Amino acid sequence: MSVNMSTAYRMIKDYLPQPSSSSDTWIIQNGANSSVGQYVLQLCKAWNLGCIGLIRDRPNVEELKAYLTRLGSEDKTTILTYDELADRPKPSQSISLGLNCVSGNAETVGMMKWMSNGSRLITYGGMSMKPLVVPTSLLIFRDLKLEGFMLTNWRMKASKSEYREMLEDLVRLIDRGHLLEHEHATIVDLNSDLAEKTVRETVKQSMSGRAGRKFLFRFI
Repeated sequence: MSVNMSTAYRMIKDYLPQPSSSSDTWIIQNGANSSVGQYVLQLCKAWNLGCIGLIRDRPNVEELKAYLTRLGSEDKTTILTYDELADRPKPSQSISLGLNCVSGNAETVGMMKWMSNGSRLITYGGMSMKPLVVPTSLLIFRDLKLEGFMLTNWRMKASKSEYREMLEDLVRLIDRGHLLEHEHATIVDLNSDLAEKTVRETVKQSMSGRAGRKFLFRFI
């Protein structure tokens, strides 16, 4: 709760213009299957926001899409691969905020082109290990604002009461069933002769970015 869930909470709370009760406000994010991405989907549902989530193609992509869609609001959640994003026309919805944890070119330029004039792109990660590439035209003609976010920096500036208020709000959301923990698998057979092989294969799967869940190692 104190890291990924809080990161999703703060980015929406701090960077999204407060929508009126009659507005149709949308967010677009890459890495939608990441831990932060899944919390973003759930918070959008809790706060009646639309969310477009982007993921990489993979063998079980339709299964992953269905899972992520269930986390969000059924009528205000769209999950697309990057190829599908490139093939679709820009939607009519006003997309006021973009959340980027991947960086790179294809992973961010496509989603930036879908964002509304004057909107904000918040970068909080670089999982592609590539620089963030931004077409000049999006800055000049579309007036996109680019900012970075790290929860540690916010925590250093926030007062104790602000931090406590956020945690109390998150606890309320959890109690009401609006926030579920990220899917995970526990690896417990670590004292056998196959332990080293199990760890290596699990870490390799996790580093591929296609596991769709976190892994917990339990040493008994």
